[in-house]
Amino acid sequence: MNRCFGKSVIPVLVMWLLLALTGGVLASQAVAAPVESATLTMSSDAGDYIGGGREYSYDTSAGDAFGSTSSDRAINVNVQGGNGDWWYLDFVAPQGQTLAVGTYDGATRYPFQDPSDPGLSVSGNGAGCNTLTGSFTVTQITFGSGAELKSFDADFEQHCEGAEAALRGHVHVVNAPAPPPLAIGIGLAAKGVADRESGTATVKGTVTCSTATTIWLQGMLTQRANRFSLARGDFNRQIACSGTTPWQATVQSSNSVPFGTGSASLTANAFAFDSNSGTGVEDTATATVKLGR
Repeated sequence: MNRCFGKSVIPVLVMWLLLALTGGVLASQAVAAPVESATLTMSSDAGDYIGGGREYSYDTSAGDAFGSTSSDRAINVNVQGGNGDWWYLDFVAPQGQTLAVGTYDGATRYPFQDPSDPGLSVSGNGAGCNTLTGSFTVTQITFGSGAELKSFDADFEQHCEGAEAALRGHVHVVNAPAPPPLAIGIGLAAKGVADRESGTATVKGTVTCSTATTIWLQGMLTQRANRFSLARGDFNRQIACSGTTPWQATVQSSNSVPFGTGSASLTANAFAFDSNSGTGVEDTATATVKLGR
């Protein structure tokens, strides 16, 4: 059965850490979503360090690129203008609050704000505030079934280094519907091979995935050799899954009792990272395998 990571087994937690270190985003952190349409307009007062006293306008319909990440507390928007401009915007509710429609006064520089204060940061084109004060008003914010952002509108005002000059603007983002969650599965072949000379056993099967992904497969094979001894061995595989992908593993007994012909018990666990939702998923399968020659 496909399920989200829980407290199941230690290897799941270890694999989850490995996934995070190799590029995954922890589930409690920001979730990315593909932008469908977005605009950003900004007006900078004379003397404002960030905007340099200029006007700015960006729109996906004009070829400007937008991206966004979200959690229940924060919205992060990045803009890559077709003219080479780039901007990062962060809007964060006070700790313990969910970002919602309303005005957030007394905002200071994210991510260094006091936990009880809202956080704000608009930076770009090589310029950022060391300290800032400001406010922002969220006029629309909707989420999907998870933390993925569906739509966001906000007005903001930011003052750098205590200056009176301000950078003001409005950002609007509409994201495409989130793709379906990643689903994976394991298939175990009913027959395997025992090698008399080496004492190893070869088992095989398939992994399935709803979207092409990397699957980490971990398994254990056990076989009762006689009343007093048990052959047991582990295996690990990293599989580039696309649809249904076969796998095969040769298992060496870890306790010097060789595998032989006959029935053996095979358990396999599969782990993968869903980059769209920022979560890990796993599947487990167990089967009795007939080892032949």
